[in-house]
Amino acid sequence: MFGMDLPIFFAFLFILLLAILPFFLNPFLAHSRGRSILLWLILTLIFSWLATLVLAAMKPKKNN
Repeated sequence: MFGMDLPIFFAFLFILLLAILPFFLNPFLAHSRGRSILLWLILTLIFSWLATLVLAAMKPKKNN
């Protein structure tokens, strides 16, 4: 496939998914924490998984 061996293809796919996953995860985390989604997507672009860890450590916004 694309001139690659199968294990190399799966390794490439795994690395690609690890790079893309924060862009799908962080908007949901930012929304549940009451933070700006756009700001956290920009921070994700720069800091990637570090931004995800910071968002995950924040307490969720309480609904009153």
